[in-house]
Amino acid sequence: MSTQAAAKRNAGAGDDAFYTIPGKGWVSDLGDLANPAHFTAPLDLKNFATDVLVQKLHDMVLIRTTEEVIADMNAAGEIKCPTHLAIGQEAASVGVAAYLRKTDRAFGCHRSHSHYLAMGASVDGLMAEVLGRVDGCSKGFGGSMHIYGKDVGFYGSVPIVAGTIPLAVGAAMAAKMDGPRGTSGLDVGVAFFGDGACEEGVFHECLNMAASFKLPMIFVVENNLFSSHLDIHLRQPSDRIARFADAAKINCASIDGNDVVAMMEASEKLIGAARRGEGPALIEAVTYRWRGHVGPDENIDVGVRRTAAEVTAWKQRDPVARLCKALEARGYTRAQFEAMQQTVRTQVEAAREKARLSNWPPEHMLTGTVYAAPKKADSKPVAVTPTVRLNYGTAIRAAHEYLLANHPDVFVLGQGVWSPWYVGNSMTDLDKQFGKNRVVDSPVSEAACTGAAVGASLAGYRAIVIHPRIDFMILACDAIANQASKWAHMLGGQDRAKVTIRGIINRGGEQGAQHSQALHSWFAHLPGLRVAMPATVADARDLFIASVLTDDPVMFIDDRWLYAQEDDLPPARDLTLHDIKPAIRREGHDITLVAASYSVKLAMDAAEILEAKGVSCEVVDLRVINPIDHSVAAASVAKTGRLLAIDGGWTNCGLAAEIIAGVTERVDWKVLKATPARMTLTDAPAPTSQPLEKLYYTTPEQVVARVQSILKG
Repeated sequence: MSTQAAAKRNAGAGDDAFYTIPGKGWVSDLGDLANPAHFTAPLDLKNFATDVLVQKLHDMVLIRTTEEVIADMNAAGEIKCPTHLAIGQEAASVGVAAYLRKTDRAFGCHRSHSHYLAMGASVDGLMAEVLGRVDGCSKGFGGSMHIYGKDVGFYGSVPIVAGTIPLAVGAAMAAKMDGPRGTSGLDVGVAFFGDGACEEGVFHECLNMAASFKLPMIFVVENNLFSSHLDIHLRQPSDRIARFADAAKINCASIDGNDVVAMMEASEKLIGAARRGEGPALIEAVTYRWRGHVGPDENIDVGVRRTAAEVTAWKQRDPVARLCKALEARGYTRAQFEAMQQTVRTQVEAAREKARLSNWPPEHMLTGTVYAAPKKADSKPVAVTPTVRLNYGTAIRAAHEYLLANHPDVFVLGQGVWSPWYVGNSMTDLDKQFGKNRVVDSPVSEAACTGAAVGASLAGYRAIVIHPRIDFMILACDAIANQASKWAHMLGGQDRAKVTIRGIINRGGEQGAQHSQALHSWFAHLPGLRVAMPATVADARDLFIASVLTDDPVMFIDDRWLYAQEDDLPPARDLTLHDIKPAIRREGHDITLVAASYSVKLAMDAAEILEAKGVSCEVVDLRVINPIDHSVAAASVAKTGRLLAIDGGWTNCGLAAEIIAGVTERVDWKVLKATPARMTLTDAPAPTSQPLEKLYYTTPEQVVARVQSILKG
């Protein structure tokens, strides 16, 4: 950029080159739906019964009153966590919830008090939760943004924009696999989110996936025309969110989101169609929030991207007042409404006082909710005849086969799983053996597929999602790092993502920087996510079975460089990762080599060479790198006095450093005969040049040389 252009931009000039400014040629694609001057006439109540509509009025008053009290508590400093209020938007959630049942699977966003309450969840639980108390709906671990009411069909909310949309898609997949509930049709997956989420890529992946699989899925976008502080006209080329449904060719409707009757009418139609198996739908509720993006202040956004006059105009479309006024024509009186308001206010204030008396979560819950407790594994009869001689890849296939045959709640989702070559020999013909509804080949949508697997696991399935290259799995990091690994903890241990995420390391062969990465240290850093890395043929099968049958999210990482190994295996059996401990693969007394996955093979090959040179190496295979059990390696180092940690990842902040730290913290330094050492990749992306690639990757001969240098001191 030239100096002159930079000065112009810094001075704030030239905005028109970047934004379409409201009032300068913008025409709303929503028409009157986005014009606050319209729709102030009484609602058309159609054929809805008066008692039904009075109940919906009550539900909106409950949401409004609860959030007003929460705003007061926040302003007084009583609530410390961020709060995002939906005051002014109550009709959208109440209208949709009118046609949801307790067996449906709804997920919310950061602005989800309204969804939680509209579905009939406890006011007491919400009040205790925003105060961080143990009687809260998430046991005091979720605050305002992570609320949970699975007993009424509300599966949870998160503050990551668009984060729960793929989870709801997975719940819809689970509902389709469950099948109809008699004559009442399928359960539905529901995602509540705002217009800002429609700018996230995962939203579009999910639309495509739901449409392709014809899922019973309802996308509910509360288009309040703002994302944080920025008007939709400055973020999108159209303010009509339903246009995205047109591209996905799914049912949709743009509704006055401040008209609860219109919301009910559209929801009844579209949810009913989804229950009948007619596929997904998008409901766009055009509405407006009265308060700021976060916190209690009514005026925080005024003067930034909206005016006080605009807010006042939208308040004339108050969904509560509009329904109340329409009901007066049917004989409902102002006195009845005021009595309802007082009853609700008393209920909410009582919940507030009850929450104040609730205890804080006990200290043991801080770590006690992170991982599931061990459970006794039941040995099941083997329903398939195992192959006696297996290689690493066919051992993984045998694990899938065993799980699919013996556990009807297991299914597989991933790219290329119907291909005989894309995931090696680890999935060959499983779709033919168990059906394409249990071995599901997916769109190229890493984020949506991983999130969907998480969501399906929350809906009762043990989901396996496969990433043919671990490099591509980076696109799914939100579902892994923000959702799967944290779900149990942020909901107080009440629910767990029983999902296995398989990432395949496929390096070498001059595949370069984006096809060769070993990213296990990234994921091992996450509390709540178990990470398994098999080094042997037996572990390729048994650790995979254990991963799927463990009641936690698990990252299972296999390495293509190990696929040629072969071994004779006994029949498979049920295991969990609680049954898996580090293994001593070779006993020795001069030095301990500690590794995982392919690095174990490097250590074993080097140990064999060193044995001929009179050096005795003990090789420890960690098998699971999160959480790491350091006890076996520490005991070995206490015996040998020397440690070499070998890792197929990079040096900085890697697994090798963690091995050294974990062992030396547990060993008396007086027993050490040499400084602990590590061997890793060079801290550079993988090259494609053949000579550089040979230099880049560790060889057994290099391990031998390093051991000899350690022994020489």
